[in-house]
Amino acid sequence: MTNAETHDQANWVGAAYQAPTRMFSANLSGRTLRQIVHLHAGGEQLRLHLSNRYGDAPVALSSISVGQVLQGPAVSPGAQAVRFAGHEMVTLEPGQEVVSDPVALRVKAFSDLAITFFLAQGESLTGHTGAQQLSYVSGIGEVTAVPIEATFFAYPLLTSAWWLITGIDVLPREPF
Repeated sequence: MTNAETHDQANWVGAAYQAPTRMFSANLSGRTLRQIVHLHAGGEQLRLHLSNRYGDAPVALSSISVGQVLQGPAVSPGAQAVRFAGHEMVTLEPGQEVVSDPVALRVKAFSDLAITFFLAQGESLTGHTGAQQLSYVSGIGEVTAVPIEATFFAYPLLTSAWWLITGIDVLPREPF
């Protein structure tokens, strides 16, 4: 690891952390999830931490994005795609945890971030049951690109749990 990489690693701050637990199957395969996470720190960039720690089969995610919440499941313009090692899709093997590439999205401390992805394959058995935050699940199908005026119809199911998300790091403008 170079000095620049070591310095960069030291500047990331945990903005949210969710202890992963084993979840019951919720039949999420083939659905789009829009999970709302309240951030406790702000920054110029962010990284997502995802986990399939308790999974018994691979989980494939596509159309992954982050954006600022407008209202309910509606996301403000400017949402950004999330990549993992440069790829738009990520497959988490059972027990695997991954961190996304940095995403250039300015977020404020104590704001809500929408994390959206299509669960293309597998079932999520890793999550956090006590999110104390309302999140949204679509009917069957990928609805990540629906127009903002159709968002409330595209996500008719509500959940108070987070699925596969274990944390969010931010890179503050100035180091702590």
